[in-house]
Amino acid sequence: MFSLYCPGNEGKGISNCRFGITPRLEAGVGYSWDNSKLLGSANYLIRTEDGNRPDVTLGIGSRRTGGSDSSALLSVGKSLRLEQRAIRLSCGLAYTLKQSDTETMDPMSMEPMPPHRDPKASIVAGASMTLGRSMAGGLQYDGESLHAMLTRRIGTANVSLLLLEMKDVGVSVGYSFSSRSQ
Repeated sequence: MFSLYCPGNEGKGISNCRFGITPRLEAGVGYSWDNSKLLGSANYLIRTEDGNRPDVTLGIGSRRTGGSDSSALLSVGKSLRLEQRAIRLSCGLAYTLKQSDTETMDPMSMEPMPPHRDPKASIVAGASMTLGRSMAGGLQYDGESLHAMLTRRIGTANVSLLLLEMKDVGVSVGYSFSSRSQ
């Protein structure tokens, strides 16, 4: 999976490349264009969803949408069917290990922000719902801000229109590549 996230207000973003190493382990690397920083990430599916039991995932990477912090995350997720709609709910606990060591610009106000070095725990959550065969909408809370998204699947690509912090527009484009021959 390759994705490019571009917030609309400053024209910078994050590029990510993630690989499914095993059916349960995903790892990747990203690049923050805002602060020229390489970002690592990994997710391990501890338990798959089964019947009434949710899936459980342990991960490390940025918990913030478009962020470059380093956080550990433990999350649970459950898929539901409501008539013709597929609904996905998730929640978790993120513990920020390291945030920015330098003063940065707040992308929304363009005001200087002091360095963030103190570890902290945050509740994160998400909900999504199919809106048709190739469309989905969702909300994501990253521990600090609420974001909305509308995603359209076109072949192996996903194009998402984002409403960051419920006020700023952004775009995310992702491509999936299968390792299986078809």
